[in-house]
Amino acid sequence: MTIRTIIADDEPLARELLVRWVRQDPRLRLVGEACDGDEVLDLLAKTRAQLVFMDIKMPGNDGVDTLRAIHAKGLKPYVVFVTAYDQHAVKAYDLAAGDYLVKPIQKARFAHAVQRARRAIEERDHFNAAHGALPPLMIRDGDRVTPVEPTEVYWVEAASQYARLHTRTGTHLLSRPLADVASDLPEAHFMRVHRSALVNLGHVENILSSRGRCWLGLDNGAEVPVARSRKKRVMETICRDRKEADA
Repeated sequence: MTIRTIIADDEPLARELLVRWVRQDPRLRLVGEACDGDEVLDLLAKTRAQLVFMDIKMPGNDGVDTLRAIHAKGLKPYVVFVTAYDQHAVKAYDLAAGDYLVKPIQKARFAHAVQRARRAIEERDHFNAAHGALPPLMIRDGDRVTPVEPTEVYWVEAASQYARLHTRTGTHLLSRPLADVASDLPEAHFMRVHRSALVNLGHVENILSSRGRCWLGLDNGAEVPVARSRKKRVMETICRDRKEADA
């Protein structure tokens, strides 16, 4: 697992240092940089980043106000505050920040923070999977951001550099490629059946085939084609899941 990461700091040199360290760490994947709190919120809505390194002193809403806004929107990234003042750590922990780094940041301390973040994110994901709690996808419509539960998604198709979600509430276009959306969805529930299609296995009603071609019939009436190269694996997975459900 690579952790989707945002760096937020209005000081270019401090931000560049963290960006370089994030890019050097194979555990992390940089998905955005921000200079203020509004940019952080916008990036979280677009990328659903799991980890945020955020300076406390930023123009406009500072890191503390931004973290409050993140919580108010129901978003739950692991936040590491970056500060020049050690006393800010108390406020950071009061707001449920995961960790803090004091400038000038030491590389070893950064690596330790990453390790703590990775452990906390994995534990949360395992807990959610065990209890059937899946993190929502955040759908942006203009200035409005709406959470969509993965269970409400029938299937996802590639649309050039975008992804189109077919859900119970309608169709939504995400400004992210299919592969990126797929990384947000649990493999136990979603399966890539075609290079341009990802299906929620819980909504598969039947399997259709004709002249060597194969489709999955979903319970919303959609028929999603299955690539020849993926047909065997898709069939085996669906049959196995149904046997386990009937057992």
